Amino acid sequence: LVLAVSIRIAVDLLVTPSELYSVAPLVLP
Repeated sequence: LVLAVSIRIAVDLLVTPSELYSVAPLVLP
């Protein structure tokens, strides 16, 4: 279970920046 959680956290850290970069142009003027 600990390994799965650590993998999930690592994936979230990798996915979040790409989501921010894809959403930023829509939110910022």
